[in-house]
Amino acid sequence: MNISKSKFVESKSCPKIFWLNIHHIEEKEAETESQIAQMDFGSSVGELARAYFGKYELVDFPYEEYSKKLSKTQELLKKNTKIIAEATFLTNGICCSVDILRKVGDGYDLIEVKSVNTPKDYHYDDIAFQYHVLRNAGLNIKRAYLMHFNKKYERWGDLDLQQLFILNDITDRVIKMNPDIINRFQVLQQLSTQKNEPEIEVGSHCEKYVYGGQCPYYTYCHRNFEVVEELEVEEFENIDKSEIADFLQNFRYPIYFLDFETYMTPIPQYNGLKPWGQTPFQYSFHILHEDGALEHKEYLGYPDSDPRIGLIKQLCTDIPKDACVVAYNMTFEKTRLKELASFAKKTDGFKNRAGKLNKIRNSMLDLMIPFRKKHYETDAMEGSYSIKLVLPALFPNDPDLDYNQLEGIKNGTDAMNTFPALTNENYSTDEIEAKREQLLAYCKLDTLAMVKIFQKLKSSVSVK
Repeated sequence: MNISKSKFVESKSCPKIFWLNIHHIEEKEAETESQIAQMDFGSSVGELARAYFGKYELVDFPYEEYSKKLSKTQELLKKNTKIIAEATFLTNGICCSVDILRKVGDGYDLIEVKSVNTPKDYHYDDIAFQYHVLRNAGLNIKRAYLMHFNKKYERWGDLDLQQLFILNDITDRVIKMNPDIINRFQVLQQLSTQKNEPEIEVGSHCEKYVYGGQCPYYTYCHRNFEVVEELEVEEFENIDKSEIADFLQNFRYPIYFLDFETYMTPIPQYNGLKPWGQTPFQYSFHILHEDGALEHKEYLGYPDSDPRIGLIKQLCTDIPKDACVVAYNMTFEKTRLKELASFAKKTDGFKNRAGKLNKIRNSMLDLMIPFRKKHYETDAMEGSYSIKLVLPALFPNDPDLDYNQLEGIKNGTDAMNTFPALTNENYSTDEIEAKREQLLAYCKLDTLAMVKIFQKLKSSVSVK
């Protein structure tokens, strides 16, 4: 069995993964939606990165036609092609495809593209693997580069590829890694011929899969472990009424409970965005009046245009001057408001709204504080102040406040993944409308939850 780049990198935390890929691939769990999205992002970024180098030749065959990929690569090498994308090599049972191979004098530069702002450790393993393969294939590799996003780049106008990407020369690091790479190859080659399953104990590494989350063989490797019943924890409740009362003095009616939903793309789509920047596309807020009356307002953009445009217009209309605005874990909302204000300040027709957005941001209150400071805690919160644990702890078995009762979209990740896909390329018009209703219901519950938590705090100290 040939050792590919992905199989090599994947097995770093646990070589057993490599053996299971050969003998029990059927036990491997499917990629999560998040992992699939990351792979799709990686492909789109790779295509864009090629344009950074100008004219190039692409080895454009599917993985199944590996022999054609190898032949095409050799053909392009013989022609001294200046830039080759997806050049493919196989030597001594190890194989890889290279994002960018650049002809330099009597050798080549090896360039690996990553759709990240800051490289991760396994990215260096990735390129060190390729360096080893290409050297063994007889190529003279001059330099090895890790190409990734410039996190300081902010888009205004057309994408500037020379500013969007950074070429990081890591040749010296890659050379130093070579002995370790060779040792790991030898281990994997021995495993490939081993009949018995490697005896590697489960442990914390099972939760630290190199590509994120649990190992795809987690269930298989834990199949013989008995579920240990949790010991009953003594119930407790701690309410510091004095501190909570002081905290509530900061609020004044009417109170605006605000929540944003955002999505991220690796390549900034619109002006004022950076690589992997957050794009607010939705908000919900509930308005609580002193007499207990409750209003609700909301906004949800469309993915085929910049959703911030309509969001800023409506938000500045919906929230009056000097309003008491509240968020739960306000750092997120305040950061988005700061970014929106910066965008508005530099955008014609929106400059007069920057001041109001900053005013909302600077006067915001954080409903999370009593829980973060342990002024209100119960055993059901499990030591956390996340709203997803605080809410059911305060309102157990309340179906109206149960995110699991929502249809389709039950958390922020669901919302983030759903919104940008709401196009007729992916869904029918009726399906899009149904998904939009799910997005609205989810965000609405976020701000209703804040209202209920505020009222619970108020009733706990009998503040009138």
